Amino acid sequence: MQILAVALAPSRALALVQAVVVTAAILVFRPFVLAGQAPLQAFDPDRLRTGEIIRYRDLSRGDFLASNPPASSGSLHGEVGAATCVSLTTDPDTSIRTSSLAFDGQRTLVRAQVENLGFIAFMDRGCSWWNPGPVSLPDEYILQHEQIHFALVEIAARHLNSRVPGLTRQVENVSTSRQGALEQIQQHVAREMQRVLDEALARSDDFDRDTSRTYSPDRQNGWWQTVTRELNRSAAADESS
Repeated sequence: MQILAVALAPSRALALVQAVVVTAAILVFRPFVLAGQAPLQAFDPDRLRTGEIIRYRDLSRGDFLASNPPASSGSLHGEVGAATCVSLTTDPDTSIRTSSLAFDGQRTLVRAQVENLGFIAFMDRGCSWWNPGPVSLPDEYILQHEQIHFALVEIAARHLNSRVPGLTRQVENVSTSRQGALEQIQQHVAREMQRVLDEALARSDDFDRDTSRTYSPDRQNGWWQTVTRELNRSAAADESS
């Protein structure tokens, strides 16, 4: 999902990467990536190791490495303080284990179970852009604004992760083929991801209406306090589980 600090509300788009490698009885698939406006590339864990993309953390101006604004910012370049490319993806360790079941002596059914299901919010630093020209907002305000957008997607990822045990049970299925079993799981997971991403985008829209195209530090600090409480609450829940 690409969020623009002082741009119009982002549009919605869905990208599903369904390349499959079959190894014995385990189907390993490239992660789903859901985004709002930014063009999507297949999620590559190596880019996490090199720092090209980052999981949630405090941002700095040095995290905005793009030389030009994303094409989706259109004619708003002069009004945009920064553009942050944030996405939601499944964990690269997620896989599907299958087993064959004899049925009525003639047909064989396939049971599929997802393993290591998890979700990650990440920022693409090479896609994210900081306006080098004069803008009417302080740098600190713009940076906090982008941090909040990132936090909203991180909260969505953590919400999904809190539901992993139940989702793992829900997506288990029996099909007539491995491909059918894989598709059922992919579709179920994609629906859940799209739902929480839609919620995050709606919150981002509300946040922009409150704080974009104006300088409203009190309102923005209120949002910052809200997302900080939610992040702290989810972290505490993880520690106690």
